[in-house]
Amino acid sequence: MIYEYKYSNRVDLIEFIPENYSKVLEIGCGNAEFKKNLKKEIEYWCVEYSQSALDKIPNNIKKIKVKYEDNIKNLPDNYFDLIICNDVIEHMNDHDFF
Repeated sequence: MIYEYKYSNRVDLIEFIPENYSKVLEIGCGNAEFKKNLKKEIEYWCVEYSQSALDKIPNNIKKIKVKYEDNIKNLPDNYFDLIICNDVIEHMNDHDFF
C-alpha cells in the first residue's frame, strides 16, 4: 500500500499558540510546515516516523525518526514550553496513556 503523506501548515490552529515559547516539540511533524506559523528564533524538535517527510525538513530543525510511543522516555523532562500534536493523536496506539 502506498501512503501519500499530507502536508499542511494548519493555519487554523494559530489562534491556540501562546505568545511566549522558545523550545518547541512537534509530534508527527510531517515536513515541519507548521513551524512557519511560529516565531523565527526558537529551538524546534520534530518527532516523525516517515523518512520521506523527514527528508523534507530543513537541517536547522532537530529530527527524531521514531514513533512517539517508542521515544517518549528519551525526550528531556520539563524542557519544552510548547508541544504540538496536530493530526497525530488518532495514530497513537494508546493516546490516553500520554
